[in-house]
Amino acid sequence: MKMNINSKQKIVIASVLIMGGLATFMTMNVMSTQSAVAQVSNHHPIPPDPFKITVNGHSEPAIVATVKRGQTSQVDVFVSPNISGIAGNVDVSSVSPICGTMSTNVKCIPDGITATLSASKVITPMHMVLTFSVSNDMPVGVYSFHVVTSTSLNVPYQTTPVNVGDSDSFAIQVT
Repeated sequence: MKMNINSKQKIVIASVLIMGGLATFMTMNVMSTQSAVAQVSNHHPIPPDPFKITVNGHSEPAIVATVKRGQTSQVDVFVSPNISGIAGNVDVSSVSPICGTMSTNVKCIPDGITATLSASKVITPMHMVLTFSVSNDMPVGVYSFHVVTSTSLNVPYQTTPVNVGDSDSFAIQVT
């Protein structure tokens, strides 16, 4: 088979090699002498989720507790590192802003629910206690929260650590 190639033609090889999670794309510039120069650009993989989080046995959004106004409730939070040897911070917060803290059209949560975790750091798989306290005047409804983990990872293709994390969304129902 004979190809006629002019000096300005460029052949792009559209094959993707996936080896060890790396995708490699090759572009070949074909010169008039019919020699080829390959240029390789690596698209680095996204770091894995560093932690697994379950709230009261749920790893997908769910109502995990029903709390009466003026009362307190506790649920189990399990956080497990997915990568050996990493440590991270753990926090719980409202998905929506607290009323009066942002000027936005997003529905806010009235200042009447406090959520606290029994620990703020995780090194090994551990269970934590998440405590909700609901004020007497809290409006009845369903309120969304999330547990968030964060850590810094050194990855081979970065010169500085990469901040990564994970979160698990859930809700409580106030009655």
